[in-house]
This record gives sequence, C-alpha cells and structure tokens, in this order.
Amino acid sequence: MWQKILLTTLLMMLCQSSDAKTFTVDGEEINLLALIDKAENQGSISRGQAIQIRAEEKAICQNEQKFKADHKGTITSIDQAKINQSVINLRIRLQKLSKMRPDNTGQNIGDGRPESPTPQVQSLKTSDLRIVSAIRRAVVRDKNLSSNAKNAKIIVINGKVILRGPVDNSAESKTLFALAENCVGEKNILNELQVLPK
Repeated sequence: MWQKILLTTLLMMLCQSSDAKTFTVDGEEINLLALIDKAENQGSISRGQAIQIRAEEKAICQNEQKFKADHKGTITSIDQAKINQSVINLRIRLQKLSKMRPDNTGQNIGDGRPESPTPQVQSLKTSDLRIVSAIRRAVVRDKNLSSNAKNAKIIVINGKVILRGPVDNSAESKTLFALAENCVGEKNILNELQVLPK
C-alpha cells in the first residue's frame, strides 16, 4: 500500500510536468499548470479547485489551438490579446485562492487523490489501531500544542504513519513528528503537516 501511494504520486508528477504549456505574456513566461500544482501541493487550494482551474487552463489551450486553426497556424493580435487576458485572469484568481489561510476543515475531506489518504481510510488492523491510539494519546497529553496541532490527522496503514493538517509553527510539526517517532520509528512516518503562515 505504502509503495503504491508513492508510485502513484511520482507518476502523477511526471504526467503533469510533461503536459505543461508555457504562455508568454508581455515577455513573462507563465506556466499555469506548474502554478496550480504548486498551490495544490502546498495545500493553498483544494483538489476540487485545482481540477476546476486545470480545466480552465485546458480551455485556454484549446482556444489557442482553435485560433491557430482558423488562421492557418498563426494567431491574430486580437486573438493573442484574448489568450493573454485569459492567462492573466486565471493567474490572478489562482493567486487570490493561494493567499487564503489553510485550516483543518479542508484537511478533513482530503483532496481526493489516492496518495493523500484521509482518516476514513485508516486501517482497522489491531496493530495499526494501537499505534494511532498511542500517538493520539501522546498528542492530547501535550499541553504545549495548539488546537490545530491537536487536531492534526494521524493515519496509520500497515504500520506506516501519515501526519496531515495545519500546525501553528515548525516546533509543533517537530513535536508531532517526535511523538509519532516514539511509537513507530523515523523511517515509518510521512510528514505532510503544513505550517500556517503568520
């Protein structure tokens, strides 16, 4: 299971990077797919938002191809201006969405990708349930952790621990990692905690 998650992640990264289209607007090169991937990987936008914005980027590419087909491989300055404006508008929208502060609500539903499991896929093996219970007890006992850190998602699948969700600072991320490490060892932890911007 753990290897399948890693392999799926790598394949998705390869597929996304090979389809990347770079637009040149006023001398600036803009790769919308790279910006979308970065925002999604940082947790700034949800999976649903990323899907919608990727569809809009695809529509821009299709319009560009249509304009080229209509004019025998070239694009008129008016059509190019339409494409450029669409790219700029989509980038601005993505930047606005990316500035929103993440919270635990979005982490509860996950982003829909198989390599980003949610607590709902928690293994029901007795050994995995013991591990998650031990880590959760240790987290709740730590009086120095914020409510965000105490609400971090702890998922255990075949002895592998996944930590997800926002925390207030890097010290909390390290504390959660150390509490999990005490139960399963460093090599069995995938740390997907996000430090909230100040």
